Amino acid sequence: MSLWVYVEGGGDQGSVKSACRQAFRLFFEKIIPAGAFKVIASGGRQRAFDNFCLALENHPGDFVLLLVDSEDPVHVGNGTWAHLKRRDNWDRPDLVCCPGNTFT
Repeated sequence: MSLWVYVEGGGDQGSVKSACRQAFRLFFEKIIPAGAFKVIASGGRQRAFDNFCLALENHPGDFVLLLVDSEDPVHVGNGTWAHLKRRDNWDRPDLVCCPGNTFT
């Protein structure tokens, strides 16, 4: 099983995306062994979400994470996906197509 971390950030330039990937890699290596995960800097939040959804379909046995700014406060009692639906009109990916992943 592999760990894929799709992050919002890095813009559209290769050098900035590279710096973003390196920064997140250094951050995650404090808790996850080096080489046990891959960080994908996706640029904007919509592209990060789209890449995340594709990865869920393409890597069903792997653990796939999405890391985006909340942009607005997440209200107590609302789940993460309810916030993202309200703010970005994102639907939680279908668990049936992605049995290796769990969502909150």
